[in-house]
Amino acid sequence: MTDQVRHGLEGVLVTESKLSKIDGDAGELWYRGYPIAELARQATFEEVLYLLWNGSVPTRSELASFVDEQSSDP
Repeated sequence: MTDQVRHGLEGVLVTESKLSKIDGDAGELWYRGYPIAELARQATFEEVLYLLWNGSVPTRSELASFVDEQSSDP
């Protein structure tokens, strides 16, 4: 055992995820392979939520059904 204490998590792989990717050096974040800056400019909240939950960008009919499902009473 060592007495050396490492501060921070630089260089430590915490987990792998299919949902997001972070490049801290470049200051970039992706959701499901799409740059977050692109999603922020071009997608609605519901489209991004669908992407995260389902793994693909919704078609118009998929999005309409998804929005209806989310807004219906439980």
